[in-house]
Amino acid sequence: MSAPESEELDFLNTDIKFATYYKKINHKFRNYCTIGTIPGAAQLRDEEQLWMRPARVGLPSAVSPIVGMTIPYQAWSDKDKVSGTNSGVGGRSLGRAKAALKRCEEWFEGDIGSKEWPFQRIKTLGFGGMGLAIRYQYHSTIGGVAPRDFVIKIGIEGWESKAIRKEETNAKRMARAAHCVQIINPEELGLPSRKPFEFDHPDQLNEDSEEDSGDDDESIPDLNEPLDEGPDRKWMILNRNRDFKDKLENWQQYDQDQKQKIQQRDYIKYLESKRTGDAKGKGKENGLRDYDPAAWDLDRKDFILSEYLENGDLGNFISRLGEAKEMVPNRVLWQFFLCLLKGCLAMEYPVTKFHPRRRERAETIEGLVNRAERLRLDGEEAPNREGKVRGEELFEFVPPESRRWAGERFVHFDIDPQNIFVGGFDNEPGCDGEHDLIPRLKIGDFGLGSKILPGRGDGYYLSYRQSAKRGYYAPEQFGIDWEYVEPINSWAGELDRKPVAGNYGSHTNIWGVGMVVTPEEHARSEKHLTST
Repeated sequence: MSAPESEELDFLNTDIKFATYYKKINHKFRNYCTIGTIPGAAQLRDEEQLWMRPARVGLPSAVSPIVGMTIPYQAWSDKDKVSGTNSGVGGRSLGRAKAALKRCEEWFEGDIGSKEWPFQRIKTLGFGGMGLAIRYQYHSTIGGVAPRDFVIKIGIEGWESKAIRKEETNAKRMARAAHCVQIINPEELGLPSRKPFEFDHPDQLNEDSEEDSGDDDESIPDLNEPLDEGPDRKWMILNRNRDFKDKLENWQQYDQDQKQKIQQRDYIKYLESKRTGDAKGKGKENGLRDYDPAAWDLDRKDFILSEYLENGDLGNFISRLGEAKEMVPNRVLWQFFLCLLKGCLAMEYPVTKFHPRRRERAETIEGLVNRAERLRLDGEEAPNREGKVRGEELFEFVPPESRRWAGERFVHFDIDPQNIFVGGFDNEPGCDGEHDLIPRLKIGDFGLGSKILPGRGDGYYLSYRQSAKRGYYAPEQFGIDWEYVEPINSWAGELDRKPVAGNYGSHTNIWGVGMVVTPEEHARSEKHLTST
């Protein structure tokens, strides 16, 4: 199961469709948790009388027939074993991946025979449902600059990819975080910059969200009295239904306007493809253009450039240990666990907003003076406020209590060994020894991630219920608590008040980390770390 796309959110349209979809997903997860399979369309039709029953009455038991089962934590199938290739991926996906690789070669590698061409393809790293990742090496035209390895990720279906755009936006939230994979600005590699894409379908579930990329330098103000919930969240919860009609009408008007823009662009793309197709057939252009291709972003190419970590992903690392019949020493296991927890901190408290030294781009005299002044104004001791920095990277930390109210509540939804990458050692002069013997882990692949907003309708939280790989769902997704809610409509506010069902947050990320760094008694084959 995976997160439904916006065009598949038909259950939002009527109350009956919402209730039917809600109960159908309940039935899928009941099968998943009890017998380890997810029913198909035919089985769901045959079993409709079972899953259309009313909601359970009362409160969930502390030991329920679902939460206590071990099947949700077991490997889904032999096809899911971690390896250097994409085992379990069908032939159709393989064909799309090959087509994507060819597109990348034709555009990104350019005149490969030219001595001045700065890019060299090293190897294809892998592909999944959202994209294809390829390792390249950049050779700067400036003398004395060492070659730089990096990874480019492109969409499987074509150059235009909403999934790639979303992943890039999410990755920017983690800018400068020491335990998250960092993206690279295209200009650093001599590539042209890209403007924001203006022709995406609007997201009905997030119609009034004001999400930002998180890559700016934003200060989080202190509050005189620490609050359990931030003022924005508290206000939204208390005013869930205020002005709802106006917001819905505004969204519907925006949706209509945006759809017209997209239809116009699709027609212009058709005209452009016909013109260039005729030109290729006849050796000259056929007709004149009365539109500006740049204004409609016709040559859009979505891709992500990110740093390359030399030791691959954690899944391959675990597989190599399993082949060698080696166990992970406790010290290494706990250090890995600490790395992943710091990655979770970056998602909850982005370093570009919370780190005390976020404005320092280098250790200059001016930077040192500014840091000393901030410490004096904060009135707190330097060890608690200074923060660790290595180059441009800011090491994550827990902010003071007076600032924790502004946590992002960003959930990764896809933490597994293949999305955790093993970096190198920090053994340069001046390092504190944290990673002199044990490499640093970094969390990557933020394609499914989302900032969970408060005070939303039940349809909003339901839409994230399938956002994970099989075998990696969190209790907020598979728990029996969902069956104690009677679905009314997608805008009802029942789930927002539940302690488990749909209550995604930083704890969901911690659960994912626990599924990776799991103790031996819960280890699932060679996919997970075990200690001696």
